[in-house]
Amino acid sequence: MKALELSVPPHLTRLGYLLLKNGFTWLKDWYFPEGFREGAPKLQGEKSLNKDVFMRHLVDICESTRKYKDIINKYYNKYESRYTEIIDKTIARAHEILNDLCRDN
Repeated sequence: MKALELSVPPHLTRLGYLLLKNGFTWLKDWYFPEGFREGAPKLQGEKSLNKDVFMRHLVDICESTRKYKDIINKYYNKYESRYTEIIDKTIARAHEILNDLCRDN
């Protein structure tokens, strides 16, 4: 939940990563902070309908992972120390995704 609040892409959160590892390539963060009754962050995951959709989702995942990694490397020292464990684990998941899933993309 805290990772989503820190603007971590859904597939790099702990739950999102587990969903991705189990074949769910479309992940949606349903948290909309509107100030009063929005509830807790939620993730929705769906599996791809076919190989073309899977590849399109995978390209999006790889692009957003690369962008996140670039941003986090630039701003890492600006996070409060109580969030470094979350960010460190997110970075580790990003490396794993880039090495395992995104080598050809």
